[in-house]
Amino acid sequence: MIIAGVDPGLSGGLAFLNSRNYRLSTFDMPLLEMTKSGKKKRTIDCAFLGSYFSEFKPDRCFVEQVGAMPGQGVTSMFNFGRAVGSIDGIAGALLVPIYYVTPRQWKKHFGLVAAKDASRARAAQIFPANSADFKLKKNDGKAEAALIAEWGRRYEQGPR
Repeated sequence: MIIAGVDPGLSGGLAFLNSRNYRLSTFDMPLLEMTKSGKKKRTIDCAFLGSYFSEFKPDRCFVEQVGAMPGQGVTSMFNFGRAVGSIDGIAGALLVPIYYVTPRQWKKHFGLVAAKDASRARAAQIFPANSADFKLKKNDGKAEAALIAEWGRRYEQGPR
C-alpha cells in the first residue's frame, strides 16, 4: 500500500510511503511563482502536484487538517484554502481517498509539541535512510508530511 502524507500550504511538503518495503519519498510542495501587479506571488503548481500523485499512485492520502490562525490575514487564508483545495481536487480526480488528521492527533502520537525542529528530528529517527531529507530548517514541511504518512500507515495497519 502506498500512503501519501501532506503538510498543506506553500511551505508544506509531500511524502509517499510504501508500507510493504517501508520506502519513503519526500518532496517540497511544488510551487509556481507568478507576478501580479508588479509583486511576485507563489501558488501551488497543480500540474506538478498531480504528476507526483500520478507517479506514486497512492492508495490513501492523509492531509493535515488545519484552520485559520489568529493574526493571519484574509489573503493568506484564501491562498491556504486554495492550496488545500488543489490537494483535494487532485486526489479526488485520481480517486485517492482523503483522510484528515489534526496536528494535535498526529503530533501527540509521536510525542511532539509545536516546534518544527522536533518534527525534523523525529522524522529522521523514524526514517534514518531519509535523514538528509530533513536536515535543514526549510525541510520541516517534508518532515511533517513524512510523519503524517507514517501516522496514516499506523492508522491503517497498526504498529510496525
